Formats: sequence, structure tokens, C-alpha cells
Amino acid sequence: MVQDLSEAKLGINRIVGGERSNSNYYPALLKASFSRSGAAVQENKVSGITKETYKYTPKRTFSFPFGRTTSVTDAGDGSAKTVLKDVDELDVYRFCLNDIKSPTNEDNVPSSVSYEAEVFKTDSADKALETGTTVPTITVS
Repeated sequence: MVQDLSEAKLGINRIVGGERSNSNYYPALLKASFSRSGAAVQENKVSGITKETYKYTPKRTFSFPFGRTTSVTDAGDGSAKTVLKDVDELDVYRFCLNDIKSPTNEDNVPSSVSYEAEVFKTDSADKALETGTTVPTITVS
């Protein structure tokens, strides 16, 4: 589908088993939606909220996890990035977005592309309560 996106461009470095060491980490995601091949446009679909009719084309959405890499250009000035600490998520997102929006096969142009930032989630309050405490302790310095 998106043949020009490689693991190197996306900044993916597979460490077998290591990706499970922090279950609270979720990588940045590039999400692209494509029309399903052979899907027929549904002309008179009714909105559950507005009760108005609209046209709908079934789609498939794919998520591409990504991280920092030195094979990108700066999103601001277009310069080549060679030092990993100088690269941020948006540099990689915008660099890979060009490949997704300009595929070698015109049938593979996405109808939409979105971005989700990487997240380090903290334990929920419910989990803290399960350990026997009634109120989580928070320290602000």
C-alpha cells in the first residue's frame, strides 16, 4: 500500500521483547484512511445524530508507529537532520506524510491522514485504589 515507508524512515528499531518493558508507553502514530477497493458509495446513509442523509464510502485505516530517526529533513527549514537529538516527532511525521500523500500508485492516495503524539500513561486512580489506598498521594514540587 504505502511502499515508500520503511522502518528506517519511520524510526522503528525493533528490540525483540524489549518493546514490552514499559506497558505505559505508546508510540506516536501516523494514521491513514484509504477507500476500500471495490467499495460502493452508499448514497443515502442516515446520520444517527442529525438524522440527515449523506454519502458514505467504506474505508480502512492503518496505523504506522514512528519515532525519531536521522533520515529526515527538518519540518521548519527543510535541512537534513544528522543528529538524533535534533529530530522531533513532527519532523518524522511531516517527512513520512510526503510519502503517504504522494504514492507511486495513484489508487493508494489516502482520503485522510491524522497524527497521535507519543504518550507515557500513568497508572490510573482505579489501579491505585486496588492496592489498598483510598486516596492517591500526589507530591508537587
